[in-house]
Amino acid sequence: MTAFHYKSGEAVQEGDIVAVVGKRATVESVFPERTSEARDFACFETGGLLLKFEDGDLQVWRWVNEDLEFQGRANAHK
Repeated sequence: MTAFHYKSGEAVQEGDIVAVVGKRATVESVFPERTSEARDFACFETGGLLLKFEDGDLQVWRWVNEDLEFQGRANAHK
């Protein structure tokens, strides 16, 4: 299992704030490739992320780091 990283080098973590095609979202879950969770969400070969957009929409994105822009950690102020 490989950890996912943004183009900027930071490791992807649950709770991260990201921009995807111009929309802000929170990383709700990370599904490493070749795990049962990835299989359940149809991203077995690539792994993926469950993203929650500001409008409440939940989407599973197969792992493609060029589409994600790291904005910050949700828990950075704690």
